[in-house]
Parts: sequence; structure tokens; C-alpha cells
Amino acid sequence: MVHLFALIISTSLTGVVLDQPSLELGPHSLYFEDTTGNITIAQVRAGEFDAQLQKHERDVPNFGLSNSIYWFKINVENRLDTERLVFSNRYGLIDNFEFYLDLPGLEGSAQFGGDHLKFSKRYRSHKSIHFPVEIPIGQTATLYVRAQTNGSMQLPMVIETEYAFDNFTLADTSLWVLFYGVMLAMCIYHLLLYISLREVQYVLCAGFLFLIVLTNAALNGDTLRYVFPNNPYWGNM
Repeated sequence: MVHLFALIISTSLTGVVLDQPSLELGPHSLYFEDTTGNITIAQVRAGEFDAQLQKHERDVPNFGLSNSIYWFKINVENRLDTERLVFSNRYGLIDNFEFYLDLPGLEGSAQFGGDHLKFSKRYRSHKSIHFPVEIPIGQTATLYVRAQTNGSMQLPMVIETEYAFDNFTLADTSLWVLFYGVMLAMCIYHLLLYISLREVQYVLCAGFLFLIVLTNAALNGDTLRYVFPNNPYWGNM
């Protein structure tokens, strides 16, 4: 009886109403861990693992470094005035990411993403993992996510209108371009100081600043986007 009650409570927590242009899904999602790697979407849809579903303790699910596969389930009711939406995981450095959208009486096919996908194959040229979705106005869709990675497992999942997604990507890109511009300007400034003063500490400082740029570009996916957009293998080295 206790087990059944917990299952009912867990299932009720998966639902969320989309009534704003952008909505974080982490607080409304349920997940379970697949340590074998053998679980299929058919089994998840059939509810074979509903008893294992649970909420993450954080609004943005984060599992650190893990070799496991994580499945997520979220029910979303669309109360916006548009059915054209974008689902995105704003942390793009997930190796293998599968997304399914089921409507009443209609099972959606798999959409694949992750940092092994060429940028030319993506819906938008952005470092996040994202997919176009259509949820008829007033209807409820069930979203399923299967994620696996050899790095950090972070899942800041969002569903939003295309306009909201484009605004986010513009603001995100502008912020990082400003950061890179300032850091590279400081790097060049210290190189010029070295040329005029011939003091080695300015070269070391310039190198340190350049390493900061490279590290941040690698950690947020910009090396994949700008340096190796169609060669993900080198971007994951």
C-alpha cells in the first residue's frame, strides 16, 4: 500500500502547465537511473519502471560524473497560443541524448542530440542540445529523455517558444563574445607590454589569459561550435 501511494504521488508530480514563454523542466521532471544500459523506450512507455521514478533534490538535475544512463519523464500541458516550441538542454556537452515526445494516441520517434552531433545537423546553430517540438494548444504531451555521457551529467532542461529560444541564444552568444573579446584584448595588451619592456612576466600573463579563454570555450561548448563544428571528434579530445 505504501509503495502504491508513493507511485501515485510520484506520477502526479510529473505534470506541468506551460503558460509562459520559457519554462524550466527540472523541478517538474521525474527520473530513474539505468545502470545496465539495456532499458528501452518501449519499457519506459509501458510504465515498467514507474516505481523507480523520483524527483531530483535540485531544480537543475546534476549527477556529477556517472557511467549510468538516466531516463526522465515529464508531462507538459500547452496553454500558450502557439504549438511550435523548442525543447532544449542548455548544457550541450552530453555525449548521447535521446528525446521523445508522445501525444495522446501517438508515440513520437526518437530525436538524437549531443556533442557528437555535427552543427550542420542541428535545428539551430547553437551549442545547446535542442529539438523542435509541436504540442497542440490545450493538449498534454509526455516527454521522455535518455541521457548518457562520460563527462559531467548536467540537465538544465527547458521548453520554450521559438522566439524565447532565439532571444536566449542571442543573449548567451553576446555575453560570451564580450567575455572572449575582453580576455583576448587583455592578452594582446600584455604581449605589447612584453614587446616594449621585454619583461617575461607579461608573456606569462598573456599565456595565462589565453588559457582561460581556451578552458572556458571548451567547458561551455564553444570550441565545438566555432573551431570544430563539423568534426566533433576533435572537439571532444
